Amino acid sequence: MSCRNSITCPLHPGIDTDVTDSRGTHLRGMESVRRRRKCSKCGYSWTTYELSAGDIEKMTGKADDALTDIMKLARDALAGE
Repeated sequence: MSCRNSITCPLHPGIDTDVTDSRGTHLRGMESVRRRRKCSKCGYSWTTYELSAGDIEKMTGKADDALTDIMKLARDALAGE
């Protein structure tokens, strides 16, 4: 499975990535989507976890800091891999 998306490679900013695997999962008790991504230039792979804006707002109590909280969740998830 492969689809184009707007996430770019952390090693090659501006280069698109492909989603190689996508599945529903739970992250800290919330439904989320786990995606394996791969850089189309260098082949570097990593995992992202996506939460709904509503879940982020419930978790933080506000929607403005959603991006910061997503980054914290991603770092925590990667530390647990």
